This record gives sequence, structure tokens and C-alpha cells, in this order.
Amino acid sequence: MKYTEFHFTPEHLDAKMAEYVKALGGRDPLETFVAQTAKVIARKGEYLRFGPYWFAVKRIMNTRSGKFYGEATSWLADEYTEKNPNGTAAEARTLVAAWEFAEDLTSSGMPYPREYDFAEHTYLVEDDDM
Repeated sequence: MKYTEFHFTPEHLDAKMAEYVKALGGRDPLETFVAQTAKVIARKGEYLRFGPYWFAVKRIMNTRSGKFYGEATSWLADEYTEKNPNGTAAEARTLVAAWEFAEDLTSSGMPYPREYDFAEHTYLVEDDDM
């Protein structure tokens, strides 16, 4: 996997964003990513594919999808939200990181884990709203 402590490198995300922007041929990447994410998370338990990125994804979906998915765990959403140079949330880039994480996870063939080890403790990604 290309991330450290579950984060992807900026270079990897830059390359993936450029790839998606080109493939979308002028369509709004954020709008497209939100629509695709909504389709996936509509299926029970599929939010787990996004692992520690889930609460950052949930925050974006709450503001961009027109549907409320419940409150997002703040510290985890903050930790896994990609930032623009001015410090604001880079929503499209965050969704790309989440989808990259999901792709790595699903290509492993293992079931979606709920536990992730962070520097100081193990965190259980579980969302009663989903």
C-alpha cells in the first residue's frame, strides 16, 4: 500500500487526481465522486470499505449529497480529510484518498476490517447510523 499510517503520499494523490480529472473530461470531479460514493454506501455495511477515511467521507456526503448520514466522528474526520494549501478541506481529494484505500482493501480479498491500529491505540470503525 502507498500510505503511511493509512495516509497516501501527496504525490500519489496528485497523480490519481490528475488521472480522474482527465478521465472525467471536464465533468466536476467532486460531483461525480459524491454520486458514486452514494451508490456504494447505500448498500449495508459498505461504508467499511473506506476504513479510517469513512468519517471524512461521511462529513462530505452530509454536506454534498443532499442526504444526512448522521454525525461524523470529528477527530477521525479531521485526521483523514485532505487539505488545500490554505488549510480548507479538499473534498474531491479526500474522496479520492478514500476510494484508493477501498481499492487497496478490496483487492486484498480480505473482509473489511473494523479495527485499525493508530499510534496510541486501536480504533474500531463502527457507525450505528449506517
